[in-house]
Amino acid sequence: MTKVYFRVFKTEKDIMVAVCDADILGKKFSDGKSKLNIEENFYKGTLGTLEDGIQAMNGATIINVLGENIISKMIDDGIISEHSVICICGVPHAQIICM
Repeated sequence: MTKVYFRVFKTEKDIMVAVCDADILGKKFSDGKSKLNIEENFYKGTLGTLEDGIQAMNGATIINVLGENIISKMIDDGIISEHSVICICGVPHAQIICM
């Protein structure tokens, strides 16, 4: 079963949820032009299923997501469009601002 890490950050105005595929947590990627460091101190929170990661996004005002598995799930569930996804060093990434 595919796992993700998710973490919720709360401020006075916002609730930010960061989610990444468990298999990329702590890894560093580089493609010559760009670098991507998937920091444990930002993403590592609760380990759960893809569905748990999606559920954690409920009520968020900002969502930051990294990884093929969670991004594919969000596209399949109609949460985001594939046109909203960028790849950094080959890793799919999306940011969502909820109004």
